[in-house]
Amino acid sequence: MTAVLDIAIFVFAVFAALLFGCPAGWCLLTALGAAVIFAVSVFILKNSRAVRAAAAVLSLGLLVLCLMIPSAASDYGHRDYAALTDEYISDLDKGEGKQAEKIRKEIVKKYGETDDVIYSEALKACGQGDLDTAEELASRLSSKKSADYFLLRETIVASRYAESEALPDRLLEVYKEAADQDPHFVYMNKQAGILYFCRGDYERANYYLLNAVTYDEGDADPEALMYLGGALTELGFNQKALNILEMARCSDPSDEIMANILWYAEKAGAKEVQANETDQT
Repeated sequence: MTAVLDIAIFVFAVFAALLFGCPAGWCLLTALGAAVIFAVSVFILKNSRAVRAAAAVLSLGLLVLCLMIPSAASDYGHRDYAALTDEYISDLDKGEGKQAEKIRKEIVKKYGETDDVIYSEALKACGQGDLDTAEELASRLSSKKSADYFLLRETIVASRYAESEALPDRLLEVYKEAADQDPHFVYMNKQAGILYFCRGDYERANYYLLNAVTYDEGDADPEALMYLGGALTELGFNQKALNILEMARCSDPSDEIMANILWYAEKAGAKEVQANETDQT
């Protein structure tokens, strides 16, 4: 019985090393332990039932340890992947192409073609003006609903239509798709709202900007608040607009945004006074 257990442990240790990429120290220790128990119990103390029983218990314990190797290897592999990815992105940012390519091949060999690698390569292609390659890489991302996917599409569209009058339309397609898919995607909702505002579609601008302001967990965004207040003013919700614009005024805006805030506040205030006078008559 002990011999069967020990042989099974030895085979499993080798199997774990090959299949799971376990740390060599774990596998070597497990295999060596199995071999020692086997040799001692079978060849040296073969006439002692008590020792054979103890060896069997030790073998079972070693088997449990061996079964833990894949789990330990998984954690090890995760940390290794994160470190490799960070190094790869860092080398790309530094312009160290040869070293980055070496690390990329290592990542692909160990983990396959991951989204992190594809995204980084696509951004690099955009930076080099190779937009066709960037679009092809974007199509290979496993998730077409992630923030990275839509941000990458924004970068590609902005580069491809930089000198074209179609740029706002193409960007709006990206922003609207992302915002409709996820109302909590603050950046895409804000950009969609601003573009609709610039088109004079204040109802849609109000919808997307309200999402951006509502779901923003950081500090208040004076630009989003300013456009939202402007949209509410144009829609005739003057008191709501004044409240929003006051929030914008208190959110440390730039001089340019502050000027727009004050302009819309004056406009909303005048309309509110006019509406009150109309009601009184």
